[in-house]
Order: sequence, then structure tokens, then C-alpha cells
Amino acid sequence: MKIRGRIVVVTGGADGIGKGLCERFAAEGAKKVVVLDRNGAGAKAVADAIGGLAYECDVSKEDQVRRIVDEVEKNVGPISVFVSNAGIGDFGGRQDDAASQSNEQWQRGWDVNVMAHVYAARACLPHMIPRGEGYFVNTASAAGLLNQIGNACYGVTKHAAVGFAEILAITHRDQGIRVSVLCPQAVDTPLLRRAGEGSQNVDGVLNVICGTQWRTVTTTGVNTLRGSMNISPTAAVYLERNRRASPDVLMVCDGLAYYLRNNVVAQVTDVDLLAPLSMTFNDGYFVIGTVQNQFQSGELDDASAWNALAFSRADANPDAIVTVNTLQQDILIFGQVTTEIHRDVGDYPFPFQRVAVIQWGCYAPESVAHIAGTVAFVAHDRTVRLLQGYDAVRISTPAQERDIAAVPDPLSIKAAAWTRNGHTFYMLTCPHFTWVCDTSTQQWHRRKTYGLDYWNISCVEEFDGRLIAGDATRPILYEMSPDFLDDAGLPIVSRVQFAPVHAFPYRMTFNELYFDVEKGVGTGQGEPQDIDPHCMVELSRDGGTTFSTQRMLSLGRQGARMTRVRTRRLGQYGQDGCVIAFSWSGKFARAMYAAAADVTKDAA
Repeated sequence: MKIRGRIVVVTGGADGIGKGLCERFAAEGAKKVVVLDRNGAGAKAVADAIGGLAYECDVSKEDQVRRIVDEVEKNVGPISVFVSNAGIGDFGGRQDDAASQSNEQWQRGWDVNVMAHVYAARACLPHMIPRGEGYFVNTASAAGLLNQIGNACYGVTKHAAVGFAEILAITHRDQGIRVSVLCPQAVDTPLLRRAGEGSQNVDGVLNVICGTQWRTVTTTGVNTLRGSMNISPTAAVYLERNRRASPDVLMVCDGLAYYLRNNVVAQVTDVDLLAPLSMTFNDGYFVIGTVQNQFQSGELDDASAWNALAFSRADANPDAIVTVNTLQQDILIFGQVTTEIHRDVGDYPFPFQRVAVIQWGCYAPESVAHIAGTVAFVAHDRTVRLLQGYDAVRISTPAQERDIAAVPDPLSIKAAAWTRNGHTFYMLTCPHFTWVCDTSTQQWHRRKTYGLDYWNISCVEEFDGRLIAGDATRPILYEMSPDFLDDAGLPIVSRVQFAPVHAFPYRMTFNELYFDVEKGVGTGQGEPQDIDPHCMVELSRDGGTTFSTQRMLSLGRQGARMTRVRTRRLGQYGQDGCVIAFSWSGKFARAMYAAAADVTKDAA
């Protein structure tokens, strides 16, 4: 169908795919593009930009869809194309339980992802069929052709959406009705961002809080100071964007709130705003956790306007609010020993209502990070847990838990998460350690910057197809990549710690220890760690709690291939055996192929 001169209706048109479709239809010469969205202000902004018409509409309500279709047909003209694009992607439920999502989640998913298409057909067919033409474009998902592992509600409803489009096309083809189905994979839209990604990344601009300065960085590296703020340069920072056509970015830090609008930084001066400790964004509302042990919502899609009556408390248990966060359609209110889940029910002035309680609280407010459609956090029992439905599954080992318990200040524990090559990583860091978990395998490993006890990375954000990391102590951004063989110009320190070797109940003597390694290719820059790299060997008599002085061993000069690294006369060890740690540094590719020991069993 030719678009020029036609009237097109697009639901979910305020942002994402819907906004892109509206702009393209207008560019193709549509007579009028009618933008429908639950976010009325966002729909109007898109319509105003393209010379269209906007309506606020909840597509899960049949009466609203029918009323708007009839009004457009009467006052604007015949609808030639109806794009049923609005959808939701509620990722609640447990990853290991396909039936764990609530009846409310299933009903909401069914109403928006399936019935909205049915309502559009019911409203439009009586107008289209007598004219002998009409076109439905229904947005489903690749999940409707394949599936969505870990999210039964989304996968099933998108399958149903594809099925309805097929029967709609078969039934009405001879009446001139045509149907197309869009089945995209992951697209960078607000729906995807509401899964916890990209709050700092707004329309090709990276927002960076550096000390007391708010800066923006473009994809070409242009660094611009947007404003200075009266905040502590070391306090926790929370950044979120709203759904405006030109988004506001709200920042909460050190009990104050600032927002970026039209590239200008301003402090929130509304006296109705309570002193903020943390902040998230959900369903059009900024939501803050406050020093008064309350959580408060702002006005719809507005960073500057707040209502003193729009607040609530975590009411299931009397524990204090630690932090707030968002998981798809839900707000997570983390308390000290419990976590409440709240959802937008449309009330005014405060739209959120408690729907569930999780019997796990949060120990460290900045340990919360989004991972593959859920969140990980340090729980009140000092374990690291992954939220699965209304439960929190332990993913930490005693090694991480021992380190967490030894941290004197939980506010110093921070987290970040990123995905690379199909693996999602969760980083837990503080001045005493950095642990990184590959959540795909639930394997943990330590990371250190050369000369420090921790990895000198404070935050990680995906930007312009790259992973950008911020330095914890200096105003520097880095690109994280497996192609880089150093850590910001410093040698990378790698470490392998083996399980205990013992001859229980006997003592043993280590006569010789050797490792087969391949040095690989160095940088060729003539630095000592490249020309003559070394490894370090340490041994522990107490299960890995403390280690001996490092033994430095040469790995072989540049160009050497398979090298056997040996060390002798390592001493005698008791019934608990010996834990061996092998580490190395250098800006080169390498691999350890084998390790072996020559051990003599002694008398008990």
C-alpha cells in the first residue's frame, strides 16, 4: 500500500519503535499520522514534531481504542493503516520456573500484547471492509517466532499475537484487508531500557557525573561541561531519564536532586521534594527513596515537579528503606531485612501499590545492579543474591561472603553489570576487593589494578556499541575490550588459585612445582614486563587465608613459546595441605596449559 495521502494510526507512538514508525510515515507523505500512547504528553510531542494528531490511549481498554478510531474516521478521514505497536515486556517471575509469574502479570501481558490487536481489529474492520481495503501492522517480537527464555508471559503472548495476525489475514484477505507482523529482536527502546539498561545513555550522549561536575560525552568523544553541583564528590550517584521526546535526566546525590533539560543543569527547587537518598524511574514516574524512610513519586514525565502527597512507606515490615530500583513494571523497595514490590495501579496522587514482599533485604545500597532481566544485590545476610520472581537465589560463595562481612562500611560496596559475547558479568567492588561473577556460569574471579587491592573501575555503561568504564579515582573514561592487553596502560595481573593439595593424614614435602605456560606475543614496546615477563608463585598453609612471600619466576623472553616454569624446595606442609596461587602480569596474550608437583609423603 502506498502511504502518500493516507491516514495512519500508530499505538505506542510516543517513543521507541512507534516513534520511529510515526516519523517514517510522515516522511513518506502520509496525509495524517495519528499518534496514540498511554503517555499523552509524549504522544503530543511526537505529533507536534511531524504535524500529526495525538491521543492519550491505554490500548488494553477496548472502549478507548474504539472511541478514538470512530473519532478519527468521523473528523479526520478514513484510516488506511492501523499500526498496533504498543506492548509490554514484564520480566517478573523466576528464571527456573516457567509458571512463576503471577496471574496479574499474565493478565496484563495478555491485555496489552494480544487483546490490543483484537480491539484494533474490532474497531477498524467495520470501517475498512465496506471500503474494500485496509492494512493492519501488528508489532509482535522475535519471541513470537522463537521464545523468551525466562519470561513465559512475554513469549506466550507474543506467540499469540503472531497467531491472531495470521488468522486475521486468512479470514479477511478476500475483503481487501492486508496484515503484516513485525518481529524484531532486541531494539534500543525505552521498553528495553526499563529492564535496567542505559539510564546514563540518552540519545547518543553519555551523561557523566565527575566529582561535582555534570558532563556529557558524544560518540565522537566531545566532552562538554553542562553544570556544577553542590554535592559531595564521593557520594553515591543515581541517574535516570524520562520518556519525553527530548528527555529530562534526573540525578540524585548526597540528599540533593539536579536535572538536565535542554543541555542545562538545574537544581530541583520544588519544596514538595523530600530529601532523596536513592532514585529510580518507573512507568513515567521518577521515584525516590527519602531520608524520612518514605518513597515519593514525581509528576508524570517531569523531573522538576513534585507533589508532597505523592508518597508512601514500606508497610509490610517496619525495616528502614535502603534503596529503590525498578524491574520492568515493578518498583523494588529494598529494606534492611525485606524487599517490597510495588506497581502502578493508576491512583492519584500516588500511583503505586504493594503487590508482593520478598523475605530478603539489602545490606549495601549500591550493590544493586541489573543482570539479564533481573537484579543482583548484597542481601542482609551478606550473601550475593539474584532476584528470581518473589525469591532471591544465592549466587555467592564463602570467599565473597567472607570479604563482604569484613567490610567496615556497607556504603563503600558498589556494583556494576555488563554483557559481552553472550556473558553477563556482575562486579562487586570496594577499596578492599573486586569480585566479578560470570552469571552465565556463576563462576567468580578476582580483579585487581596493578599495585592496588581492587580493580580501579567505578562504573560500566554500554554506549555506542562499546563498553565504557569510569575510573574510580581519576576523571578518565576507558573502553573495555578483550582486544586491549593492558589495564589502562598498566600491566594486567592474572591469578589462578588451585584447590588444596594434601596427603591427609600425612605431612608432605614439596620437592618441585612446575607450570607449562605459553607466553605468546608481547606488545613489542620494550617495557620490562614485555621483554622479560615474570610470574609469581605463592603458597598457603591455612587453606588460602594467608600466603607466603611471592616467588618471582621468569616466563621467558618475548617470542618464546611453550615454557616450563619451575620452582624447588617449597617446604613441608601439614595435614591441611597446601594451597597454590599462580599469578602473572604483562601486556601480552598467554595461557597456562598444565601444573604439576613433585611431592614426598612424610610421616604423620
